[in-house]
Amino acid sequence: MLERIYNLLEKVAKGHVSYALNVNEQMSTNEKPFIVYQEISNRPLAYADDLSLIREHIFQITLVTEKKDIVQENALAEEFVKNDLNYSIASEFRNDDGSISVVYEVKMEEVKDE
Repeated sequence: MLERIYNLLEKVAKGHVSYALNVNEQMSTNEKPFIVYQEISNRPLAYADDLSLIREHIFQITLVTEKKDIVQENALAEEFVKNDLNYSIASEFRNDDGSISVVYEVKMEEVKDE
């Protein structure tokens, strides 16, 4: 699932995608836009014989832009829709340096075969 999310995000911000707080060596947090993503929840939803059959994964994806950037936001939303991902905007705020962060939440279910 992480690889699927990463590949989708790379289409929007090629070379400027990082997991959690780790900024990769090729990128600087001064280069905007960039995207930081992380899995914030991974919990079972259904059980059978004490094993989880369905797990819900929740990812938090933060798009950071120099200023409010509707084009980048729409590009990211379009990728979510193209990939049949349920998403919502959790928050949006101005950072200390004046840049804008838009925080998305994406939910995915994993169904295990019995």
